[in-house]
Amino acid sequence: MKKLWVSICLIALVFALSAGALAVPSSVSYDTTRRFLEYCDENDIKYSYMGIDNDNDEKVNLSFDLTNTSVDVRYFFEEDQESCMVRVWNLITFDPDQIAEVRDAVGRANADYRWVKYYIDESDNTVTCAADIYFGGGDAGDICGYILRRVVNISDSVYDDYLGQYNQ
Repeated sequence: MKKLWVSICLIALVFALSAGALAVPSSVSYDTTRRFLEYCDENDIKYSYMGIDNDNDEKVNLSFDLTNTSVDVRYFFEEDQESCMVRVWNLITFDPDQIAEVRDAVGRANADYRWVKYYIDESDNTVTCAADIYFGGGDAGDICGYILRRVVNISDSVYDDYLGQYNQ
């Protein structure tokens, strides 16, 4: 009976490990992207693989509901596989008459937090969260996962403490 139980556990483990590996789309081109998607699968994080854009960046989108808003976190994995960009566009959309207040709030948020930076896009009166990642030979999956947690948690706090009051 003990051998049967051990066999069943081993089969379940092999199935679980192989099921996670099969979830990454076969069309993924860059190893850095693949490592991040494997990280997401291992941690039950849902994502949308978006393919390669005209700049040869491989894109992944992740959606999250924060305390008082929701965001899409977009990863752009670069062809050289040494780095990637992370962006959360449109964290807020604000009235152009409030540009001075929003600029002050963005400045305070940038002073209070590291890992991510916020900036104003005056062309559409929105605030964007940005992070740039250099892998430096490290595991792209773990590094991107760490930054994902930072982007989401800090954006949640920044929205609630600095910017949410200006969102239209």
